[in-house]
Amino acid sequence: MWDEFFVNNQEEVTSKMIAMVKKLNPDVVICGPSFNYENFSKMSAILSKNINDKTDIPAFAAMSEENIDVINEYKNDICIVKTPKKGGIGLNDSLNNICKLAKAIANKEDITLMKEEFCY
Repeated sequence: MWDEFFVNNQEEVTSKMIAMVKKLNPDVVICGPSFNYENFSKMSAILSKNINDKTDIPAFAAMSEENIDVINEYKNDICIVKTPKKGGIGLNDSLNNICKLAKAIANKEDITLMKEEFCY
């Protein structure tokens, strides 16, 4: 399946994404929302962690609770914003939270309360 490309080419994709992030130099990178898609959620978490570890540019992910294994593996390393599964209720709130977090990170504000409120 096409969403397995990252799974099968993780090192190459991660390297290219990091190079692109460095070239574009954004204020923040949002990986997601990946909803309840396991491979996309894993990719979002891995890319967020690698961008944070290998650049000075902050990154975070967004996914639904159905990806509990990915969430548990990465929630201590990156911010993961809660979203509904595909077709679920609450997407507008989740997108609003993603934007609030991105703005706060870009402005170098304290995000402790936001992490407690809408991250895993």
